[in-house]
Formats: sequence, structure tokens, C-alpha cells
Amino acid sequence: SSSEGWEEAFERQRRQRWDAKVEEDLRGWRGGNGTARSSYSKTAVPTNSYYGQSASGVIGTHLPKEIVRIERDWSDGEVCQFETSFPMELEGRVQPKKWAEFVSTLNRRLLSAYSIRGAVIDNLFAIATWWTSLLWRTSHFEKELRRAELYISDANRDIFNPVGLNVLSPRHLALQFVSPTQEVQYSS
Repeated sequence: SSSEGWEEAFERQRRQRWDAKVEEDLRGWRGGNGTARSSYSKTAVPTNSYYGQSASGVIGTHLPKEIVRIERDWSDGEVCQFETSFPMELEGRVQPKKWAEFVSTLNRRLLSAYSIRGAVIDNLFAIATWWTSLLWRTSHFEKELRRAELYISDANRDIFNPVGLNVLSPRHLALQFVSPTQEVQYSS
């Protein structure tokens, strides 16, 4: 009987600490004053991370609880590619194989955007039309980036959104990161 009281008190304190952490985190986000937290790690997920918690909130309505940044893979030079290693924060939400397939497919689409052939054709068109083609013609890079964004949108709908994650387009992150975010629900 006395051990039940101790366990209940411990659990109550743990919940209070967690609620205080959530409130502190949300205070920074409200009004756009907070900074995004990136806890991308190839090692253990910190104990105070939102990952591993149940999904809550509505994607597109609520701000993310946490952001994971998938870093660029610079091993092939300047071509925009992302690391295929599985982030620990996604453990239990997305299968590592599905994540690797998603990033590999995204990398192939981005590699196509950086094709030399597409750049040469775009530049020849631009020169031949005294650069007016930039006003009425979509570049090869832009077309391929839109295809990559459509792929991300489809993957969000089919894979990530159902488990409370949302992958952002690398376009909005200066082609430096891919960020799956976990959504938050406010308790006002």
C-alpha cells in the first residue's frame, strides 16, 4: 500500500515536469517568438524529447512539437542530396526501410534537377531569346523541384501524416535540410 502511494507521487511529479516542459516550449512558439528546436541525432534520443510520444494535433493547424533536420550529404559535391541514415527520433513511427526509400527517391529527383543537360538547354533557350524565356518558360530545375515537392506531398499524405509527421520541402529550407516535424496540440 505504501509503495503504491510512492509510485503515484512519482508519476504525478513526472507528469508535472512534463507539463511544465510543454508549457515552456509552447510559450516560445506562440506569437512567432520561439526558435525551432532541432534534435537530430544519430545516437540516443534525449529523455525530454517529444519523439516517442503519441501523435497529437492537426497538421497544418498546430505548430510542430519538434523538428528533425536531415542534413545534406556533401559526399557527391554541390548536388543537393540528403543523408539516408535513419534518424532515431522517427523510431516507432516510420519503418527505417520506408524512410530510406523516401530519401533515396527524393535524392534521385533532386539529382535529375541538377542535370547538366537540363541546365545547358535552359541557358541556350535563355540566350537565344535574349533572356525573355525566363518570363514564359519554366526551367528544368524548377520542373524537377516541383516533381520532388509533389513526391513529398504524396509521401506526407500516405506515410508521414497518418503517424503525426510532416516533411517540409527542402525549397523552404534553402535546399539545406529535409525536416519531418511532429505536430502539437495546444491545450488552452
